[in-house]
Amino acid sequence: MPSFEGHEQHSQLHRSRYRQHVPAGSCGGHRGHRCPREGVLAPHTPVPSHREARRGREHAELTAARDDREAVGTLSGLEPGSFRDPDSRVFTSNGRVLRLLSEQGLADWRALSSSPLFEELEQDGSLVGTREVEAIADVPGAIHGGVAGVLEHDVIPFVSYPYEWSFSMLRDAALLQLALVRRAIEAGMILKDSSPYNVQFKGAEPTFIDVGSFEQLREGEPWAGYRQFCMLFLYPLLLQAWKDVPFQPWLRGSLDGISPHECRSLLSPRDRFRRGTFTHVVMHDRLERRYEAIKPHLSERQRRIWLGSEARELGSGGVRLVADAVQVSPDTVRRGRSELDDPEPLPVAARGAPAVGANAPRNTTPSCPRRWTSWSTPTRAETR
Repeated sequence: MPSFEGHEQHSQLHRSRYRQHVPAGSCGGHRGHRCPREGVLAPHTPVPSHREARRGREHAELTAARDDREAVGTLSGLEPGSFRDPDSRVFTSNGRVLRLLSEQGLADWRALSSSPLFEELEQDGSLVGTREVEAIADVPGAIHGGVAGVLEHDVIPFVSYPYEWSFSMLRDAALLQLALVRRAIEAGMILKDSSPYNVQFKGAEPTFIDVGSFEQLREGEPWAGYRQFCMLFLYPLLLQAWKDVPFQPWLRGSLDGISPHECRSLLSPRDRFRRGTFTHVVMHDRLERRYEAIKPHLSERQRRIWLGSEARELGSGGVRLVADAVQVSPDTVRRGRSELDDPEPLPVAARGAPAVGANAPRNTTPSCPRRWTSWSTPTRAETR
């Protein structure tokens, strides 16, 4: 509380209620006398006892020792929200923002930092300022295989989250994400994911902060973050622009965003004829639902061939779309597409042949590995 001085300020307060206790020997010995330096509205500060003061000093010493230990590397400094990337983890220490890298993450970083793209992105503010620093003590359990390198980022003054943004802020972040993907491909790199949580704002300008998301481009492989971009960027913007459905509550309740089925269920039949809706919403939803329905009834090879046939039917870009929709590797879809031309048909049990699976005869000989491994653990135990 502030302390007021002077007659004009004191005259409006009832001194018997708000006055501090006047110690003996000081001015203010009788009721009508007023000391010009008397403090009113100031809280009474109790003097701690000797034991409490000693405990306070011991607590301060223990806290300082703990901070020193954390500075050299413990799990307590790991950012809780940085857990999805196995090659990169954010670590904070003494006000510094560090990024711990694995061997693969360090190789991708050095490929990025040695390219002209890195300097261009830093200069125009699209990428947070980043530099490689000397390795700190290993943080056990932070990254599988140990910490191979450490980066330090510029500190973002104010951290915000996508469910706090306005429509225009999410749109600007989406445009930044697409621009980074395009420029990275031109430089022989790609972004491994597409999340609005990788974007922060400096003033009104979006800045990409996940340097660990850059990796070297593999020839013929589609963008792995396409499905995530749709669920966290495209669908929220689409629903608010077309249906006036605010995206903030949706993103607050789901870190993965809006699924294709949820987005499609909110669109009218007329909306499905709008540009991009069929490819990015309808086909996504259709492929996901069909795959989940048929998946339990197919073998591994049959699944690959079905995915390959869907990709071939979609034509150019079908491999990427199918792989993203059912969340499988694009190599799996390509292999299934190539197996469509295989003259050898799928194996089908002949009439009268013994069944394969849970109803197969209890034969555990090495000549029947398929039958043996298809049984459950209790069933195998009964045959011994």
